Amino acid sequence: MTAAAAGPTLTVIVTRLGIDGGMDRVVEAMAAALADRGGEDVRLICVTTRGRLGKLLSPLVFAGALARCLALGLSGGADVAHLNLATRGSVLRKALMERVLSLVGVPVVVHLHGANFDDYYAACGSFMQAAIRTLFRRATCVVVLGNHWRDFVTRIAGPEVATAIVYNAVPRVPAAAEHEDGGVHLVVLGEVGERKGTDVLLDALSLLRGRSVGGWRCTIAGNGAVERFRARAESLGLSGLVTFPGWLDAGAAKMLAGRADIVVLPSRAENLPMSIVEAMAAGKPVVATPVGAVPEILHDGVEGRLVPVGDAGALADALTVLIGDGEMRRRMGEAAAVRHTADLDSAVFIERLVQVWRRAAGRTG
Repeated sequence: MTAAAAGPTLTVIVTRLGIDGGMDRVVEAMAAALADRGGEDVRLICVTTRGRLGKLLSPLVFAGALARCLALGLSGGADVAHLNLATRGSVLRKALMERVLSLVGVPVVVHLHGANFDDYYAACGSFMQAAIRTLFRRATCVVVLGNHWRDFVTRIAGPEVATAIVYNAVPRVPAAAEHEDGGVHLVVLGEVGERKGTDVLLDALSLLRGRSVGGWRCTIAGNGAVERFRARAESLGLSGLVTFPGWLDAGAAKMLAGRADIVVLPSRAENLPMSIVEAMAAGKPVVATPVGAVPEILHDGVEGRLVPVGDAGALADALTVLIGDGEMRRRMGEAAAVRHTADLDSAVFIERLVQVWRRAAGRTG
């Protein structure tokens, strides 16, 4: 796809954590989508705000990022800044960065991430809540991942705050060839732990085994409490059926999604998980929970199944049906691919972001 807009190059500062995680994967998706889009009308400058040096040295990384933003603003080297926001330390870092950028005349777009940002806000003290509200109000636009998060932002910061819904996205992923063993491959992509529902999934898989539902295997890929849940899988008699390869980079994650028959994510809290977007990009049915913006892109019985949070029995029931019905998997996978093309493809994602950036920079003419 070629760039649609003409005129001088729009230079955008984009923040990244510099560690493994979904937020940095979104930044990688931005850069890749711009490259595929073609043209030279938009340029990204990525700045790392945390890095891999540990808690003691991470302030030095942030200081360097702040200094670079200041230099870019003073020299006229940036037209807009895109601040990716999560919880805890991210709030303070982005609030300070917003102040510095605003002082040197660089408009700011805040991109809200974080699976449980609403719960985090509710648990914060008055100082942090005020900092979050102020950050949203000072932003030229707050990018959110769905109506759930738009409602949250306007509820706490006021309806006058400009928002834009831009769903996470990835390019279309080619499906892999059929498995030689003919088995059904269940795939989980994401941090291993209670928030992602790894415990619920293992309980559901144990129920499948107890019901003598065969012909399946499961790969749970991600960082986190891998050893603890590997031991739990062994204690449930699942060691021959469930594997834990650990963290996968974006390319490997897409390849695994392409080899899946069903992608599973029984999370307790989410914003809009990249693993579901990657599954739909590969034309795979998804079994997930109706948390965050997930119900906006995944409809029960259409692109997959939605099951109640924490309900291992309901999850086992949904998996039993899908494991045994290849035609249903095919039909839901095709619907997932259609949904991806309409709203979750990288080309759609980047054009929506470019429009947000252009409006923020006053380049709408």
